[in-house]
Amino acid sequence: MGLHSWTLRQAMRTRQFQILSLCFFFTSFINQSVLTHHVAFFVDQGLQALFASYIAGLVGMVSIVGRSFGEHCQIESEER
Repeated sequence: MGLHSWTLRQAMRTRQFQILSLCFFFTSFINQSVLTHHVAFFVDQGLQALFASYIAGLVGMVSIVGRSFGEHCQIESEER
């Protein structure tokens, strides 16, 4: 199988790219939907609403850091 130099437009038109994009979208959508309900769950478990919202915010910030670090690690491994 030979290497193919893809333009962004060509890649976006492939079925594989579209399916992968939908998978990433729905994964993020479901994760955020669940995270939205964490605050109500924590309040039901007896935590104060402000503290529960801090936890939800912390999860979001850690997620951003984790995704950025994961991307950085992938770039590092491709350079080697």
